[in-house]
Amino acid sequence: MVPRPGGSQILWRPVLYSGEILGFRCFAHEVYAVSRSVADWFPAFQYPDYRVLWAASGVASVSLWMLLMARAWLALEISGQGLAVGGVTFAAMAPWALAPIGGILADRFDRAHVVILARLVLAALTLGLATLAFADVITVWQLVLFAAATGVVRAVEMPADSALMPNTVDKASLLNAITLASLVRFGSRVAGPLAGAPLLAGVGAGWLFVLGAIFYGISAVLMLGIRVHSRGGIEAGSSFRETAGRHMAEGIRYVGRTPGVRLVLLLVALHCMMTMSFDALLPIFTTRELDGGAGAFGALLVGVGGGALGATLALSFVSRESIRGTVFAVTSLISAAAVIFLGLAPSIEVAVAAAALTGAAQATFMALSTMLIQAVLPDELRGRVMSLYVMLAAGVMAVMILANGAIADVVSVRILMIIPAVAYIAITLAWAYATPPLRQIVRLGNLEETPAPVPVRTR
Repeated sequence: MVPRPGGSQILWRPVLYSGEILGFRCFAHEVYAVSRSVADWFPAFQYPDYRVLWAASGVASVSLWMLLMARAWLALEISGQGLAVGGVTFAAMAPWALAPIGGILADRFDRAHVVILARLVLAALTLGLATLAFADVITVWQLVLFAAATGVVRAVEMPADSALMPNTVDKASLLNAITLASLVRFGSRVAGPLAGAPLLAGVGAGWLFVLGAIFYGISAVLMLGIRVHSRGGIEAGSSFRETAGRHMAEGIRYVGRTPGVRLVLLLVALHCMMTMSFDALLPIFTTRELDGGAGAFGALLVGVGGGALGATLALSFVSRESIRGTVFAVTSLISAAAVIFLGLAPSIEVAVAAAALTGAAQATFMALSTMLIQAVLPDELRGRVMSLYVMLAAGVMAVMILANGAIADVVSVRILMIIPAVAYIAITLAWAYATPPLRQIVRLGNLEETPAPVPVRTR
């Protein structure tokens, strides 16, 4: 059950009272007035559990992007090969194919507890990587192994985190909650490289790994403040080994008989494979095509994150469903066009601008795809269906990243960016013409809701 909104009054009442006691009455009331306005603009922030979840996710996301940057750059520095960069990134994402197991756990156990445990394990793994870096014995294979281990843990964490969020707000605030979550997730693509690039260039990857571990630990501690008890429809006493297949099949059957959800999942998989799999190419693109170093690589990452940050902030003000459908379709195509622009960039300045446009379009598309699905999911299946979202999105992207990293040693990086993006535009336009549910999304901005197979229940 979603807790009653705490509102900005509860959030800022201590500030108001302390200001009056200390004699800053006018200042305290100004702060209080601003907080009321923020609550009006972002209704999801009225819910205390959502505020905690949002802050914890933000801290964890900053850590994630710092570590992704450090691992990719370190792999290229050690080996000098694009295959190594692609291999490390693939190792981090390939285990997300195990996300259905994480979805079962998210529908069986308390979702907040699953997230807390996962982030503590991530902190421990990151400290282990820092130890190897400080000992100066780190190799590409060690980076691959640690990346794979963190990928397994994140395959458990992500479905639980996604399934928990709708239980912290009411349905009317769900889009705002999702866009704010996207805002902090993509904003961390700015904060992570901004914080990490100077450390990486100045004191090395070891201290970056230490900072990442600390951030994961802080995130886990923050999650202890979640009060809502969010679980799915799997009985806690059931045998995991004996019933895992049956429980996962329930989620797959739901997708199979829900055309709108199935369509969005397939479109997300295609989008991730053909327009979002260039991350492993960025360090190679920076060094070989733009003659840049770690600072230029960080600038590209900041560009992607900055564009995503601005776009998701703008999306949080979109309330009309019909507009969301149009934005969903347009940003799907712009995200591919922006990758083409990036692949053609002649200088770092143009590349950063293209990266910002890419981040803006991709963040908006992914946020809206999440909202479309989350809005119609029955809660007892939410963890399992969202695990399929993670598996499809990340699985195809991981395979494409590995292929890109390997081919980049013999084919121009620019070609590897441009050709898949052109193909995506052509496929999507043909698909939109032939698929009525996709035209419905564009016209109405929502999916047709189907009845839940069992009564909705949140403990």
